[in-house]
Amino acid sequence: MDEKLIEKLRKEEGLIILTDELMRYHTTLRTGGSVSAFIHVKTVEALKRLIYLIKNSGIRFIIIGGGSNIVWPDRDMDIAVIYLSGLRDLRRIDQTSVVAQAGAPLSRLVRFTVQEGLQGFEGLLGIPGTVGGAVKGNAGAFGCEIKDKLRLVRLLTTDGVLKELKREDIHFSYRNSSIGDREIILEAEFSFKIDAVEELEKRMRDYLQKRRQTQPLGLPSAGSVFKNPPGDFAGRLIEQAGCKGMRSGDMEVSMIHANFIVNRGRGTQKDFLNLVERVQERVMKKFNLFLEPEVKIIRQECECEA
Repeated sequence: MDEKLIEKLRKEEGLIILTDELMRYHTTLRTGGSVSAFIHVKTVEALKRLIYLIKNSGIRFIIIGGGSNIVWPDRDMDIAVIYLSGLRDLRRIDQTSVVAQAGAPLSRLVRFTVQEGLQGFEGLLGIPGTVGGAVKGNAGAFGCEIKDKLRLVRLLTTDGVLKELKREDIHFSYRNSSIGDREIILEAEFSFKIDAVEELEKRMRDYLQKRRQTQPLGLPSAGSVFKNPPGDFAGRLIEQAGCKGMRSGDMEVSMIHANFIVNRGRGTQKDFLNLVERVQERVMKKFNLFLEPEVKIIRQECECEA
């Protein structure tokens, strides 16, 4: 990445630039070599200016949320990673509605709604990542998905255009949405029903306890590796195919929940992908069913903007 561009970005208000930064510090699976620039963005205006400067320089870039649900390459990459760390505001805008900026942790949004007596997101506590990533990937658990409470999303396109999409303008599917990679989520509005805080807190605690008992929360992972096929669970299929405990290097198919691959040390993307392929082969052989990855695999030649 051009040194002159780095110096220019360092002078921009609202940006913090880290060079030659290891991505394993910024992904929940703890994989990844270095990137040319890791850029903390503090304001929307700073983001608009940043996108303009980077696009005009021809540098590839990618936006990340909390670093969950992605598996980063082991080798170093000449790329700018943009992290919306400063866009973390949460606020109630009327009796039943909340606005959350894209960089706010999803867990913080969940706790905020519960404390405000707003029903609907209690089961999402414990899902890692940010609000922006949760909306784009339609995060969900225990019968609830982000789309169920979404009212609208405000976006910035990589061409610098501000947009507003209503819920009905967005196509949501299982762990996916029609929000494209050229659209950067800035904030989302949600609408809820009123409920007693005590009841919401109890449900939230119960869901979290269930998650702790059934998922390997104590080890680095990227979350659920595969999408659940219609009418079944990926974890059940993987376990029945005899994959629990399977290892490649320091990556392991979790003994607690088979749809998690955990990093027990210095596991790499190569190790992770090796396990993914072996699990897919075993499940295909036993059930004649192909498991589709839910995690996003970032490739060395990733489809980044330029």
